[in-house]
Amino acid sequence: MNENEEFVVNVNDITWAAGKTGLMRKSLVEIPNGPRARIVRIEPGEVVPRHKHPSNEIMYVLEGELEMHDKVYGPGTCYYKPKDWFYGPLTTKTGVSVLLFFDGPDAVQI
Repeated sequence: MNENEEFVVNVNDITWAAGKTGLMRKSLVEIPNGPRARIVRIEPGEVVPRHKHPSNEIMYVLEGELEMHDKVYGPGTCYYKPKDWFYGPLTTKTGVSVLLFFDGPDAVQI
């Protein structure tokens, strides 16, 4: 992918890949040193440890329920986190899919 070119992807054409913290993900947009978009799936009972990213992040819950900071977030919830902001742990009883947007690299730092 190149930030100076237009491109289109279809999520159904992308295979799931394992993320570093045990979740599954589909990378939709991955511009080197630029924005990223991905769909992440956490299976019921999984726990994603407390972590942070070096970029600002927007998380939108697509389906299921996400448990974070002693609250439950369902479909339609949008959550913004500034860069280097620790959050989590994350878990789910139902399984959850979220759409993530980052304005730069998103390497996980635990």
